[in-house]
Amino acid sequence: QILLLEKQLPTAYSSTLNILLTILSIIYNRILPLTVHILYFYSNVEYTLKLKKIKEKRRRMEINYLNDKSNSTHFNITAHYKSSQHHNTLHISYFYHTFSYILKLQINRNKLFKC
Repeated sequence: QILLLEKQLPTAYSSTLNILLTILSIIYNRILPLTVHILYFYSNVEYTLKLKKIKEKRRRMEINYLNDKSNSTHFNITAHYKSSQHHNTLHISYFYHTFSYILKLQINRNKLFKC
């Protein structure tokens, strides 16, 4: 019985080690990049909400472009603009940016109608 226990201990130890390594790899490969992407997304939201009057001209140019072209064309251009980022970050940022440009467009249209 003692010999059997001695043989089982290393396998039990290695299995717990494998479980720990699996958990660590999941955290490193899945949870960590996701956290980074979420933080990146929220920093983008904050940046867009804090747009100053200096950037008004650039914003108007983007809106005019969106008025002339379809959303899909603008979607591609935004994706191209963010192509230097990591692939997953690119995915999130261009979805967010297309949405934010549409929001900006609606806000500016409201301003125009009020005037």
